[in-house]
Amino acid sequence: MVPAHNEEVVIEDTIEYLMNNMNYTNYEVLVTDDGSTDTTPEILARLMKKYPNLRVIRIEKKQRKSTCL
Repeated sequence: MVPAHNEEVVIEDTIEYLMNNMNYTNYEVLVTDDGSTDTTPEILARLMKKYPNLRVIRIEKKQRKSTCL
């Protein structure tokens, strides 16, 4: 589970690392996007097309990263 808010600088590297460097074959990565206003949602949408085991939950109204957990 990855909480995110305006993470455009690091989110792609984070997801790429999780998808390509884990020693598991059956897992899912869940990102909770806490109302990002940068390009984080677009990056995540593109990555979801690339990785079928990536799921994103978008919280439209910003709360806090801790709320996403």
